[in-house]
Amino acid sequence: MGIANQGGWHSFPEFSTDSVKSYLKDCDWVYISHIHDDHLSVDTIKRLDLLGKKFVIKNFENKILKRRLISLGVKAVVELDAFEIMRLNDIEIAILPQLSSNSSGLDETIDFDMDTSIAFKDGSGSTFLNLVDNPYSINDAVFINNWCLKNFGPIRVLALFAGAASEYPQAMFNIDRLSAREDLIVDSLHKIKSFLRIFMPEYYFPAGGTYFIPGQLSPLNHYIAQPSVHQIKSMLDESGLDTQLLDLEGGHSIEIGLDYEPIKHYRQIAPSSDVLSASISAHMSDKYPYEKLNIPTKTELELKIADAKSNWASAVSSLNIRLHQSLHFVVHAPLVLTDEQSVSSANIYHTFNLLDTKSSDDGYIIIHIDARLLFLCIRGINSWNGALGSLCLFERKPNRHFPSDLWSINYFVSKDKNVKSSGRMIEA
Repeated sequence: MGIANQGGWHSFPEFSTDSVKSYLKDCDWVYISHIHDDHLSVDTIKRLDLLGKKFVIKNFENKILKRRLISLGVKAVVELDAFEIMRLNDIEIAILPQLSSNSSGLDETIDFDMDTSIAFKDGSGSTFLNLVDNPYSINDAVFINNWCLKNFGPIRVLALFAGAASEYPQAMFNIDRLSAREDLIVDSLHKIKSFLRIFMPEYYFPAGGTYFIPGQLSPLNHYIAQPSVHQIKSMLDESGLDTQLLDLEGGHSIEIGLDYEPIKHYRQIAPSSDVLSASISAHMSDKYPYEKLNIPTKTELELKIADAKSNWASAVSSLNIRLHQSLHFVVHAPLVLTDEQSVSSANIYHTFNLLDTKSSDDGYIIIHIDARLLFLCIRGINSWNGALGSLCLFERKPNRHFPSDLWSINYFVSKDKNVKSSGRMIEA
């Protein structure tokens, strides 16, 4: 339903508000998996007149998601404990928690309790499991499947995210991004096959939908690592699995009855655009929200950086976060992509080190960021997660991912958030 990650992502296919609002008018419940803004969009909830619906979320220890819904105007928020089974008319549901912080088993020391998945069991005993983009490892998948078998029965329909939903590889300058893209797609197809062999569903469809990059970073679109439906189908055909692939993207629905009944497959919502190249072209000139703001002065920016660095260092120390690579920031005013390989060096406004390891063993990450976006993130108005995942550009050496390094930047936030930017108040 439009943009996410502070304007750095755009959902696809595109739908009009009226068509989706009409489709959802009879909905009773809304499930929100987690707080990332491609899953919790304040604007979308308002536009679709969902504030009067009942919302179901996990009972998180951190109540940020519940507070955001209530402050938005949602009146009914039901919190379910992890694995608690709740009956809604003729179906049962259970919210399944995050069990790992990354799906690849990489070494990290920041353990977020953020993502969730959801399982549904209908009156006939059929189970639908939507893993959303929960970072389950293979061992996690085995555990979840065993829980479902015990409590809901075999999985009949599985929705599993396919591909990368991150800044890698499109936002990385000093790597072979096409090769990295192909490697990631191969890895993604392997993971899908591994999960299908664990859950053994009758039907599978890719969860999460497709996104593209609008605005000045749109030339990076062809580096996004997401397998096509054709690639997934070819993998399934070669795997010998009995699972049937469903292509539902773009407003399609299915009705699945008993085993001997044919699937009813139809389109309920017609998109306004379902040609990816056309959507990318139409949004190449879009402005990111931060581009509408004034550039902060160097003095106010440096003051906020110093305060945020102190906050970050305290968090890293108190939480015993183990870091590896040097973290360098190059601040641009403005950040301008000159071609697919570089940004304009003429606009460099400021540089600073968040972490200097004094060792070359693990290398470095250089983060290129617009001064206005940096100012918003430091003040806690924009999330670092969304900014790093869509609006920053990177150089890193070696080409190795240390999750805790980038995730620690979420703590790079100033204590004093009440600052005016030159000429215009930046509002949360």
